[in-house]
Amino acid sequence: MTHFRQVTFLPNEHLYSRIARYHRLSANLNPQNTRSILGIPLGTFKAQDIFNETFELSIAAAIQHGDDALSRLLSEHSLFGYYRLATPKTLIESRLARWSAGRSTSEIQKHVQNDRIVVLDKAWQSCPDCVVSDIKQFGTAYWHTEHQIPALAFCSTHRIPLWSGCEACGTVYSTLNDLPLPAAPCECVKGITATTSPTAFQSWLLSNVPKLLHTEHSHLETTIADLRSALSIPMKQTPHSVAEINKLLQSVEHLVGEATLARTFLYYRGGDTQFRGSPRPNFIKAIFYGSSSRVRHPIYYLLLMFAAESFSDSALCEKTA
Repeated sequence: MTHFRQVTFLPNEHLYSRIARYHRLSANLNPQNTRSILGIPLGTFKAQDIFNETFELSIAAAIQHGDDALSRLLSEHSLFGYYRLATPKTLIESRLARWSAGRSTSEIQKHVQNDRIVVLDKAWQSCPDCVVSDIKQFGTAYWHTEHQIPALAFCSTHRIPLWSGCEACGTVYSTLNDLPLPAAPCECVKGITATTSPTAFQSWLLSNVPKLLHTEHSHLETTIADLRSALSIPMKQTPHSVAEINKLLQSVEHLVGEATLARTFLYYRGGDTQFRGSPRPNFIKAIFYGSSSRVRHPIYYLLLMFAAESFSDSALCEKTA
């Protein structure tokens, strides 16, 4: 019988992928049986959501049944580092403290991620070239952590589009609740790969993959402070500051591009300036002057981090002066 401890992590392998490989190698009867052995009740395996019970119990299972340090699990085999930049410091510290003590946290439901108007593919993604090279090197394909970064559409190693299914022929992965491993994509992907290249924002994301995954010091307060300084965001909301924010939004929209915004936010789809009967939301204003008990999605901040770096070397700075 194969034990979970014997199924060691592969390079950049997501925690849930290790569970999927354990399921296959242990020849358990079904996914429910595997989850029962590891103490992970029913719940959706979503790489892009660390604010749920499934993630917590998977972390606990890895520590209980393996010999992995918590810090390594979080930084190399989950998207915890990615979500740090949008998570309050106190929440990060309390979760880490309780996990280190072998206990689950109590704040999960209270801090559910606020992504209702964010359009991101939550399917599991793989790189066709990585699938081939992983099978050749390790004897199996597996889910890479970095390929699951929300909004990332290309592999940082091969610079080709990531794949999760095909609308043209209807080929899709089964849900990870069935504990599958990546398979070779359909033939349609060859044409897409040959004609698609990263946008400026995608190129920026690709260059920042290591920083997004392995940071151990970021949190929401530092993200807000850095962006406020880089983009000259006033502390208080006044008619003048709102006018400046509106001008900044126009510059960011121009820089990021309509296609990226439409793939990111529901209210940018269709090119209409109205959303649900009201003026289209200003996501910059929401970040700095909005109030919510929910954790905002990191994509809000990543778009502005990209803009701030681009503005520093761009004539677009003049538009926000």
